[in-house]
Amino acid sequence: MHRRWYLTHAGTALTLAVLAGCLERLEDTTGSDDETDGGATDRTATREISRGVGQLNRAAISLEELESGLSDPESVSFDAAEPRAAIDTGRAHLLEATDHADDTQREDIDELWRYADVLEALVDALAAVTDETLEAEREAITEALADERFADARDSISTQRAQVEDARGGLDDALALLDALEHDRLEEYDTIPPTDLEDGARALEPVIDTLEALAGGTESLVTGYEYLEEGDDHIDDGAFAAASEAFTAGEAVFEEANATLEGGATGAPDGLEGYFYEPLCQSVALEEAAAALAAGADAADDGDLFGARDHWEEADEYLEDAARCLG
Repeated sequence: MHRRWYLTHAGTALTLAVLAGCLERLEDTTGSDDETDGGATDRTATREISRGVGQLNRAAISLEELESGLSDPESVSFDAAEPRAAIDTGRAHLLEATDHADDTQREDIDELWRYADVLEALVDALAAVTDETLEAEREAITEALADERFADARDSISTQRAQVEDARGGLDDALALLDALEHDRLEEYDTIPPTDLEDGARALEPVIDTLEALAGGTESLVTGYEYLEEGDDHIDDGAFAAASEAFTAGEAVFEEANATLEGGATGAPDGLEGYFYEPLCQSVALEEAAAALAAGADAADDGDLFGARDHWEEADEYLEDAARCLG
C-alpha cells in the first residue's frame, strides 16, 4: 500500500505533464485523408506520421492511471499492456510512413522512433516498480525470516532485486534517450515535451533508490541471521572461540544492515517509509543480540560460565525484541 500510495503522487508529475493539453493534441494529430503539403510530399507519409504521433501520445496519456489512486490508494495498479500496444501501433504507422516519406520526413520519423523508445523505457520502469510481486516477495521474506527459512528468504530477495534492477534499467534508458532527443524537431509534431517527460522520470528515482536500499538491507539482515545460526552450532559443539567469531561477524553485518536501512528510510518518500520499520527494528535488536552472544562465547571460552550465562540471557532478551518486530 505504501509503495502504491507514493507512486500515485510520483506519477502525478508525469501524468500532469502528459495531460496538459494532450487530449487536444491527440485530436489534432490523428490526421485525415484530406491533408496536403502543397503536393511536394506524399500525403500518405504525412497521414501516417500524424497517426503514429497520436498513438505515441496516447501511450503517454495512459499513464494517468497512476493518478486514479489518489482517492483510493489501495486500488492503484498499472497495466502496461495498453501503453505498450499504443507504442507498437504508433511504430507501425511510422514504418508505413517511411515507405512514402521524403528525406526530411525520414529524419523526423527517426526522431519520433526515439520518442517511442523513451515512452517504452518509461513504461518498463513503471511496470517493474508497480509489479504486484514486489509486495508479495516482501511479505514472503518476512515470513521466511520468522520461520528461520533463510534460503527461502534469499530466493525472495533475489527476485525482488531482479525486479528493482529492471526498474533501474528502464529508468536509466529513458533518461539517456531523453537527453538525446531533438526537442525542436519533436515540437513540430506536437509530441509531449521531452522536458515534461523527464520531470516524470525523475520522480521515479527516489522510489527505485528506496527499493534498492530495502533489498540491500534485508539481504544483510539474512546474512546476519545465518551467522547467528552458525554461532549457535558452534556453541552446541563447545567450540566457543569459533562461536565468538561467527557472532562477531554477525554483529558487523547487522551494523551494515542498520546503516543501509537507516539511509534508505531517511531518503524514502513518505509513502515508503513504513516498509523499513520491521527490518530496521530487527537489525537494531539483532546487532545488540550478536554482541551479547559474542561476549558470552568469549566468557565461556575463558571458563567463566556464570558470566557467559549472564551475556546469553541478555542476548535472549534482544532476540525476543527482534521477534516482536515481526508482529
